[in-house]
Amino acid sequence: MIRCSGVTKSYGEGDVLDSFSYTFGDAGFYLLLGESGSGKTTLLNVVSGMIPFDSGEIEVCGRKFSGAVDMDDAGCGFDYITQDTFFVDFLTVGENLRLICDDRIKVGDVLTRVGLGGKEEMHPPELSGGERGRLAMARALMTDGRVLFLDEPTSSLDAENKRAVFSLVREISASRLVICSSHDAEAEAYADCVIRLEKGAHGGCAHDDACNASQHTVRHAKKRREVKKRPMRELWPFLKKWSSSNGRAFAPDICFCVFLTLALCLLMIADTPRRKLDANAENLYRINVVKVRTENDRAEDYALLAGLDGVRDIIPEYGSLLPDLGGEYDPDTGVFEGTEEVEYELTDQHALPGEAALFPFSDRIEYGTYFTGKDQMIISDAYARYLCPGSPGDAVGRTVVKNLYGLGETELSVVGVLEPMDDFEYRYFQVACGGVADLFSEYDATVSETKTHEDEFYINGDLLDEYAKGEYFGVGARRSYYLYFDGYRETVEFLEKYAEFFEARGFYGIPFADREFVMPVFEGLSYILLPLSALITLLSVVFYAFIIKTELAYNNGFVSAFNYAGFTVMQAVRGLVRLNLRRLLVAFAVSGACAAAISVGLNLLNRRFAFVPFELFTYNIPLLFASAATVAVSAAAAVNFFLRRLKYKSWYENLIANRDLL
Repeated sequence: MIRCSGVTKSYGEGDVLDSFSYTFGDAGFYLLLGESGSGKTTLLNVVSGMIPFDSGEIEVCGRKFSGAVDMDDAGCGFDYITQDTFFVDFLTVGENLRLICDDRIKVGDVLTRVGLGGKEEMHPPELSGGERGRLAMARALMTDGRVLFLDEPTSSLDAENKRAVFSLVREISASRLVICSSHDAEAEAYADCVIRLEKGAHGGCAHDDACNASQHTVRHAKKRREVKKRPMRELWPFLKKWSSSNGRAFAPDICFCVFLTLALCLLMIADTPRRKLDANAENLYRINVVKVRTENDRAEDYALLAGLDGVRDIIPEYGSLLPDLGGEYDPDTGVFEGTEEVEYELTDQHALPGEAALFPFSDRIEYGTYFTGKDQMIISDAYARYLCPGSPGDAVGRTVVKNLYGLGETELSVVGVLEPMDDFEYRYFQVACGGVADLFSEYDATVSETKTHEDEFYINGDLLDEYAKGEYFGVGARRSYYLYFDGYRETVEFLEKYAEFFEARGFYGIPFADREFVMPVFEGLSYILLPLSALITLLSVVFYAFIIKTELAYNNGFVSAFNYAGFTVMQAVRGLVRLNLRRLLVAFAVSGACAAAISVGLNLLNRRFAFVPFELFTYNIPLLFASAATVAVSAAAAVNFFLRRLKYKSWYENLIANRDLL
């Protein structure tokens, strides 16, 4: 079957094989016997086509080769059992054999034949050294190869396991050619032919052979079996089991998830300043109002603004621009001057829109209702307790007299009582009402004489409509209005839509972004935490690449096992890439869930205890997805980078490279 003629193989300046010639029959146990360095493994690798040779000729199954043997091209079919057994450790014994042939009955029969019956569900690492050697034999028996090469199959076995392996080899050699290298003289008793290799005087190997002629003749009489191609199978069902393997270390994945979770949390804290501002304005402060200032006193501007798209209500600014009665405006000083001063009880913008749907905190009325008429007021909890100690709800229906500019003493009916406002709701009143009534203090009976809370009220904005045409409304021919919308997004769209319109008419819309109490903080967070998040994201990618590199270094054997079983190296590489992409998706899912739980939990705690006056975590979906995509692409690139050395190597080359590494 195999004939060697003058085969020479050199390493460096020395010949390991020097004009080696020999003919191996169609069947039988051929033993290459010799000490280390005698050229046994080199001869085995040359004949099996694992390595090239320098000169000479090798004929296999009628095909002649020079330079290198191609066993596949020869059409004989072969198996090679190395001295280091290699399997897919995360697959069971049975699954390792089903990589070769998905015939469960045959798998069971072969395992029984090699003495591994009943161990089909065990994993290779759970087997002893002798059992792993017999499993390698079983894998060879699953194929239709006509040649079996063995390289030191008993190098690490005890005497009992050696005898078991050699007995099995002898049995296998009854139907196929077996060429085995060994330095164990005990193997001679089982061999049909012994080829003794020794280091020659010139660095090559000298050899002689002794064959059991009768056995050799009998084995040549055996009928040759036809070589069948292994059926194409899906690798993924086997490869995906790596994710749930008990032998796989999950600590690196947990650390990777911790890195990702930290990066995502920092990203949600940092965000971009404008996006964080918008998220807080919309979700926490619930801003739905825009202040518009005009540079003139045209009464028609009121109706003009009220008619713009999206405006649900308009309230003229009242309190901060009130003149002294009888005074005249001095353009040099910028104030009204007069001999008579009048104090008004409504000095700040103590007004809310007449429609409950336009006041985001209408659900915070603990007693009574929202406005149902013009001459009504809503008061704070503390003011209600001042009016009705012990029964704040009784304040509803009470009549309170307030001195209003142009209207004099006006009777206002208490229609509702607001719960105490927190720091976040304070931001709404700061934007929507200009000056803010103190709705955030608690009633204290011990200081009720000095702290009356009488300025903690809001009137119906509809009551102020008539001031839009007032003679003294506005300072220095300037008027301001509060425009109410359905929500924050509508305020942003309104300012963008009418930017040119406002500029042409001398109007100025004050966006929420101009509020000094929020933007500097968000900008500071962004400038500090976004680079930190990017750094941690980079470290996550580096850490993941290190995980892949380490795992491939110590688990490279299973790539060789897949290739040995008939799958191409490219199939294994593509499967590993797919496996790692799925692994990344799982890591992102876990990290995303953890980051979401942390962010929601801390946001709820912050709303309850107000550690900071804004929502700590905001969700910029495009930014989060961009970060995730960066990590995914970088990690996939790292996987391809470390797998690139596998793409063009055979299972044997990968195995040897892995052996050298370890």
